[in-house]
Amino acid sequence: MKVSLDLWNSLCLRHGGLSHAVIHEAGPAVVAVKHGIEFVDISINPDPTLHPNEVGAFTGGGVRLESVDHLRAAVAADPVGSLRFCLAGALVP
Repeated sequence: MKVSLDLWNSLCLRHGGLSHAVIHEAGPAVVAVKHGIEFVDISINPDPTLHPNEVGAFTGGGVRLESVDHLRAAVAADPVGSLRFCLAGALVP
C-alpha cells in the first residue's frame, strides 16, 4: 500500500492525490443522478498501477455502467444529458 499511497500523494503535495480522485469521481456520479443515468458503482483504485488502460496509462477509478448498450440507451433517451455525463467521465466495460 505504501507505493500506491506515494503515487496518489505525488499527484498533489498539498492535499494528497487521493482526495482529488474522490472529488473527481463524484462529478460524473452527480451528473448521472441528475440525468437519470443508472450506474453500477463508483470505484477508486487504491493502487492505480495495477489497473492499466488500453493506452498504457493507469486507471484511478471511475463510474461503471452495466454495459455499452446501457450507455447507448441513455444517449438515445437524452443526448445532452448523456454527453454531459460522458464529458464528466464514464467507465464502460
